[in-house]
Amino acid sequence: MHFLEELSQIVQREAQKKVSARTRAAKVSPRAAAFAVAGLINWIYQWYKPEGDLQTHNLIPQFTDLVFGGILA
Repeated sequence: MHFLEELSQIVQREAQKKVSARTRAAKVSPRAAAFAVAGLINWIYQWYKPEGDLQTHNLIPQFTDLVFGGILA
């Protein structure tokens, strides 16, 4: 869990370097982001079907956008 929390902090810090001062305050705490990512990872076995519509080649980019878009919102 600490790894995910630290990763969230790094991503937020790097993103904040690229935005203006008025939009710098992160709205998602690194701890909340870490728990959200852990939840995504821990529950995928419940619904993922290799033969289903969500395949790894299109699921991974969607999860990446979802997670990092939320962390940086």
